[in-house]
Amino acid sequence: MKMLGWLLAACCVFAVGTASDEHVRKTMVRDLEGIRNVYDVDYAFADWKGELFGWDLDVAFEQAVSDVWGMEELSVKKFHRIVRDFVVSMKDYHVNVHFNCTESASLPFAVWSAQGRYFVCWIDEECPKEIGLGDELIRFDGRAVKEVIAELKAMGDYGVEATDEALAAMFLTRRSARSAYAVPQGPVSVVLKPKKAREKTVNLEWEYRPEKVSLDPGQCSGVKSMRACQSVAFGGKKESALRRFVKEYSMTLPLYDHFVKGERNAQENTFALGHREGPLPPLGKVTWKVDESYPFYAYIFEGPRGKKVGYVRIPHYDLWEEDIEFFADIILRFEQQTDMLVIDQLNNPGGFGLLACSLSSMLSTEPTVLPHMQWKLNPSIIHHAVEVIEELDQIVDDLDAKWWLGESFFGHAVSMNLVNQLKSYFQFLVDEWQAGKTVTDSFYFMGIDQLPPHPWAHYSKPVFVLINEQDFSCGDLFPAILQDNDHARLLGKRTAGAGGSVWGMEIPNHFGVDSMSVTVTKVVRLDGSFIETLGVKPHIPIEVTANDMQSEFVDYIKAVKAHLK
Repeated sequence: MKMLGWLLAACCVFAVGTASDEHVRKTMVRDLEGIRNVYDVDYAFADWKGELFGWDLDVAFEQAVSDVWGMEELSVKKFHRIVRDFVVSMKDYHVNVHFNCTESASLPFAVWSAQGRYFVCWIDEECPKEIGLGDELIRFDGRAVKEVIAELKAMGDYGVEATDEALAAMFLTRRSARSAYAVPQGPVSVVLKPKKAREKTVNLEWEYRPEKVSLDPGQCSGVKSMRACQSVAFGGKKESALRRFVKEYSMTLPLYDHFVKGERNAQENTFALGHREGPLPPLGKVTWKVDESYPFYAYIFEGPRGKKVGYVRIPHYDLWEEDIEFFADIILRFEQQTDMLVIDQLNNPGGFGLLACSLSSMLSTEPTVLPHMQWKLNPSIIHHAVEVIEELDQIVDDLDAKWWLGESFFGHAVSMNLVNQLKSYFQFLVDEWQAGKTVTDSFYFMGIDQLPPHPWAHYSKPVFVLINEQDFSCGDLFPAILQDNDHARLLGKRTAGAGGSVWGMEIPNHFGVDSMSVTVTKVVRLDGSFIETLGVKPHIPIEVTANDMQSEFVDYIKAVKAHLK
């Protein structure tokens, strides 16, 4: 009889309105409550998002709960979309969620948006020969491509039109259940128009990878043994508390994982986030080029009026101390051999804030004043801060400092002065918490009020920085520092506006929420404004045109060179 009872109960798991159905939905709501609690405790920009968008955590949570109870048929993947919509409601590129799913699908080409039109920017070696670089995409799966892009944008509406458009274009041919997207399979047709030819229809097949993680709602809701809440960090356990802190609260776009890390052939797509060379062809006749072993792509070209112009690309700020030395070598050469400098950080997903600050100090002969930060505090952050203070208290002189931290710490020369600045920063966090605050006042970035010029590699001539709507996090921070200090002219489009440090974590849950991220700090510019959502505006707006996508960026390069004075 017991066995019969169990079988009858199992048959009722999916029946809407049964006790088992109610249990599953209640369990989903409990998981949502845990996710809500993370953002209630840790999200730094809750008030700011309320001012900008009228966003309210409780209202967003109640909508998610309503969506759970409104599901006509129970599905874990539908629940994933509810969680994603709840998280995206904060309109923060740092606030994200990933799921324990393997299902994904891709097509052998990538798309870039320009002036409201869509172009093939990269093709896989397995792509049909009928598809060519620069072809304009007109229709996708029987529909106007604009309609499909609009649907994808609605799933990732972060409140920044140009950036949302760019991300939707990337998702067009890359879908993953890990990011809670519906994953297509089977045939798909596209209508393309080459620059000087008629429209053509190409039939393709999605490269589909099936789901290998069983996601039965009843089974998931019955899980009793769940992992403990933990941070998602970059480094190992043997690192110093200070280094772990800097890595754990980095400034990197969480979606970078979706588009690049683990993506087949990602390094071949020059339009991809963080690509070493980036999408631009040489800006002029190249007279010198860096060795390919360097982490930075750099060259010298003949600019307007016979000027020698240095070019260096910063693809991301997820770099190491030895990479800084390569950058310094390039800057030293450019100081000696060029008349001006172009820095390309298009499509930059971010990295380590301290490292971005270090690079900025090489681009002027004047001190660089750093922005301030505000923290959303919790006991975990304070405990980590206390560990760092105790670690730094053991350092008594420059020799000690270098033994503990090395000659360079994320690009900053190690000395007792740096140690004292860092210690003051962590002591400030502890003092603010002891004073009863959960949001700190503004304080110097990592305790460093300003940076002197690099001791031997600094640029004394005009600097121009290329920015666009796909510069995130440190990709926002770096141009903001240069603009606030009047150390460079910014050319291009405004950056995405991901303005703080991001903390990744895993939390106990039943339904395959793998990891989450939350913005725990606010970067405050020298004029008191936030980078978050507002981004960094260029001094000189330059847009990639539709003609650029079919003519080797001829309009863009002409516009850039017109301002190299």
